[in-house]
Amino acid sequence: MGDSASPQRVSRLVSLDAFRGLTIAAMLIVNNPGTWAHVFPPLRHAAWHGCTPTDLIFPYFLFIVGVAMAFSSRLNPSSGLGPPEPGDRRRTIVGVIRRAGVLLGLGLLLNFTSLFLRMPIDLHALRIPGVLQRIAICYLLAAMVMLFVRPRWQLGLGVIVLLGYWAALTLLPSGVDPGERLTQSGNLVARVDRLLLGSSHMYRGTTPSPHDPEGLLSTLPALVTTLIGVWTGRFLRRAASPRGAGVSVRLGIAGVAIGSLGYAWHALSEPFGFPLNKELWTSSYVLFTAGCAMCTLAVCHMLCEVLPVKGTGVWRHVGRRVLWPAEVMGLNAILAFVGSGLLARALQLVRITGADGQDRALSAVIYERVFKAPLSPTFPPEVGSVLYALSILAIWWVICYVLYRGQWFWKI
Repeated sequence: MGDSASPQRVSRLVSLDAFRGLTIAAMLIVNNPGTWAHVFPPLRHAAWHGCTPTDLIFPYFLFIVGVAMAFSSRLNPSSGLGPPEPGDRRRTIVGVIRRAGVLLGLGLLLNFTSLFLRMPIDLHALRIPGVLQRIAICYLLAAMVMLFVRPRWQLGLGVIVLLGYWAALTLLPSGVDPGERLTQSGNLVARVDRLLLGSSHMYRGTTPSPHDPEGLLSTLPALVTTLIGVWTGRFLRRAASPRGAGVSVRLGIAGVAIGSLGYAWHALSEPFGFPLNKELWTSSYVLFTAGCAMCTLAVCHMLCEVLPVKGTGVWRHVGRRVLWPAEVMGLNAILAFVGSGLLARALQLVRITGADGQDRALSAVIYERVFKAPLSPTFPPEVGSVLYALSILAIWWVICYVLYRGQWFWKI
């Protein structure tokens, strides 16, 4: 697949595990507030155009998936002289399809359990897209690109997808006013989803402007996010000194350059501008978030890979110690994501009857009695809400730590 000599020089990046752990920790905090009515602005998604820290989390996951794929021995033959042999390729494809199928199934399972929150169960209201579903599709497509498209053509494919997506969303549908093509109701992504999925199977299907943040068409630019991760992983494998400071610096510089390009595209005026938008996964959003991911990985790489080798004295171990808690969680990220989703639904399903005779979800009772009531005289309600989320994070960190001590890691 075009790797240089000694492509297996780095068998595993601790920095990537730490990066994954930081990302899943951020997702658990964002997904589990004490109450959605009181959330600090950085822990919310942008209402439409724009990018908050929360909007970085999902593209970080796809980027991390791509980096990990670059270190896969199945997808990257050790010879580095070309694609796998036909027999190996068939086995690889079967394995890729199996992993993608498991991720897809887990995503649909989480969506199905959400139906229990609105009894009676109505399968017509089952949401089809989702976070794990998009990860599965992007993983599958990125693997096919790695197996069948030579590295020199992959970059061209990524450019074509980003430019083609920009053209499609800004020029289509032809009968819509240009100023409406990037709105919630008029954009092409929502129209395709409503046509193929139906509004009832979308995340915001009951709103006046049905759309889904993990829609079908917007998965194409999300694929490029994954491919940028693949190319970043290949850069790390090819480095003459994989644990040298120069690798971290070059990765950070590349991240700043790519992120700046994405933000510049966002800042351009019509008709050439393309706003940052997570729900549309715009091309500018792909570049901006990938640049941020590269910079974050560069910092993790410096702390976890460079300092333990190049550092002296106390600095030699400070990076690994600081990011060790993230590494623990990063090694069981899928378990933490799926488990926390199921736990959140269970805490909502369990009902507690209060003194007023009204049934309330167990999660709401815990938040109000443990976090809101003791803090309300002094602190705003957002503080109790985020502390509830941090308690959920703490529970799952302890679970991941127990599994870490037992060397049990859930791999798909």
